[in-house]
Amino acid sequence: MSPPRMVAAEGPDRGRMFYLVDDNLDFIPEVKEFLDWKSATRCAPSTIQAYCSRLLWYYRFLYQRELGVLEATPVDLTEFVIWLCNPYRETSNITPIHDSEPHSGDERQPHTPRRRNTLPLSSAARGAGGVSDHLCGCP
Repeated sequence: MSPPRMVAAEGPDRGRMFYLVDDNLDFIPEVKEFLDWKSATRCAPSTIQAYCSRLLWYYRFLYQRELGVLEATPVDLTEFVIWLCNPYRETSNITPIHDSEPHSGDERQPHTPRRRNTLPLSSAARGAGGVSDHLCGCP
């Protein structure tokens, strides 16, 4: 069995619709019902296509984890969001090039990244009483 795929279908009154189908080209029932409902509420075809492609990502994630849609837990949803950030998400057998455990005798301290919203200030940028508000990184 493979993950679902997205197909386009022309409807007489709806125009082009997008759906997810399985290996036998049967609709994924809950996805079809949702997308038909979105179409009935007059969502734009591009919006329905976007919903369908996002659901395809979710179903690919479930396929990789060997989970059914009704078996997913809140933890699985969190892992899905993390999975979306992974550029290698389509490959399930990625091997890390480094160990997650520190080597014995390794006395190095972990690197602490700098905060992104701080700016180094020159002495000219500092006000008489301290840092001026518009330069501190605050909105």
